[in-house]
Amino acid sequence: MTLDTIAVRNLILNASLLEESVTIPGWDKAADGSATNLIIRELDGKTGSDLIAACSDANGKPNQDALIAGVILATLRNGDDPQKALVFAVDPASQPNTYDPAYRDQLMSKGLGRIMQAATASIKLSGLDTAAATADAKNA
Repeated sequence: MTLDTIAVRNLILNASLLEESVTIPGWDKAADGSATNLIIRELDGKTGSDLIAACSDANGKPNQDALIAGVILATLRNGDDPQKALVFAVDPASQPNTYDPAYRDQLMSKGLGRIMQAATASIKLSGLDTAAATADAKNA
């Protein structure tokens, strides 16, 4: 069966953002022993573009600290929350999809292994690893 252009467009525009459960040792249990249900949701195009712009200097070179923290702040979600709010949301109740960049320095003071595990999952799911490889190839 062949799809017409409108069907293909509708397929693309109605596709949900991908989500993936992640387990980060040390972030997987609360102080009371309750398990956390962490989810990474891929970045939408606008958020990803804004994040890359915010993390790049005037020459387009990314600030690694800002990018690593930014992808976690913008994609790590509480899978137990009915809205799957961002863990670092400005206000999980009223703005569950808006991250608060004020958490960046606190986050970056935590263990690098955990940070990189979360960031790597976020980068891969959002396709930023492919974008970075393409940019590196152009600059080589």
